[in-house]
Amino acid sequence: MSKEDKMIGLLEEILLWTKYDFEETKQKMIQELDTDDKKIAYQLSDGENSSRDIANKVNVTHKTIQNWWNNWFEAGLVEQTEKYGGGRYKKFCSLTKMGILIPNFEEIDS
Repeated sequence: MSKEDKMIGLLEEILLWTKYDFEETKQKMIQELDTDDKKIAYQLSDGENSSRDIANKVNVTHKTIQNWWNNWFEAGLVEQTEKYGGGRYKKFCSLTKMGILIPNFEEIDS
C-alpha cells in the first residue's frame, strides 16, 4: 500500500467519524445487530465477501444476508461498494473497534 493510499484511507476514516457520531452509531449497531449471527455477518461484510460467502459461514440464506445488508444500509451502518456493481456492502469499521464483542468469533480485527 502506497503512502498516498494510506493518507486517503486515513482521510476517509476521519470523514466517517466526522459524519457519524460515535455513540449514536454504536447504539444503532447494538439495536440492529441484535443476534450473534447478525454481528458475525456484519463483521464479514468487507465489500469482498458475497452474500453467499457470508450466508455459508453464518448458516442462513444468502437472501437473509441481502435483507440484512439493505436494513443496515438504510440505517447508515454499511456502504455499497463500487466493486461488483454495488451488489456488495462494506462495514464502516470493525465491531471490536466500537467496543461490541462477538461471542465465538475469531477474525483479525480489520
